[in-house]
Amino acid sequence: MKEQTIRSNDGEITVNMLPKFLHEVKFKYNPFLEKHYGWMSRNQIPRDERNETEHYFQVGLAMHEYLRNVIDKLSRRRLQNHPVTLGNSFKSASEEAQKEAKEKAHQILSRGIVDQLEEVWGTECAVCLDEGERRIIDLVGIHKNKLSIIDFKSSQHIFVEREQSKDQVINYAFLHNLYSERKVEKCIVMICDKDGYREIIVNEKELNFSYKEISKYLTAQKKSIEKDLNNIEYKISNLIKHERN
Repeated sequence: MKEQTIRSNDGEITVNMLPKFLHEVKFKYNPFLEKHYGWMSRNQIPRDERNETEHYFQVGLAMHEYLRNVIDKLSRRRLQNHPVTLGNSFKSASEEAQKEAKEKAHQILSRGIVDQLEEVWGTECAVCLDEGERRIIDLVGIHKNKLSIIDFKSSQHIFVEREQSKDQVINYAFLHNLYSERKVEKCIVMICDKDGYREIIVNEKELNFSYKEISKYLTAQKKSIEKDLNNIEYKISNLIKHERN
């Protein structure tokens, strides 16, 4: 009997509905981020209300959400008939923006991800030095045998923010290394713009960080937290004594 493709009630898609070049793709999923370091998935992070309705903004959000959910599914939920959650940003975009977002996402998947990404560590991962300065990494994983930070970019024109994008992913790599025993070995900015697909690659030599000042900062932070914990324990012990009396 021929397998039937199931579409969920809210119109989500299944693997069989993705482009053919993705039908047999399977990424290994590494639960490293979730189990050991407590990284939050993007779905758990409160999002600011956004009023921008411009076409390019819709395309950018929709493309990111589509990429995240497709990669997520192909690494963790590879059941043929399990729906790919497209997400609110994608579904709320105009049909024209959805179409363009898919086209750009498919270029990134076919040119930069398929047959190159071997293992997924996390999608849209939150990292920070301080809570108020949280950063979101689009994709962390093993890409061509190297632990990589991958950032997705889209543009309606020719993408020109090369240096800013390099600085951004270098900052992501620095923050990631605070969470992981394995250092980031490569960063890739995967861009789809008016001229098609291109990459900006930051190699390991450019990721040679000095951690001396940060180590001092975190040590001071640890001492402060320990002092706060001691104060809390002292208060709790007093409460227990009062209850006994």
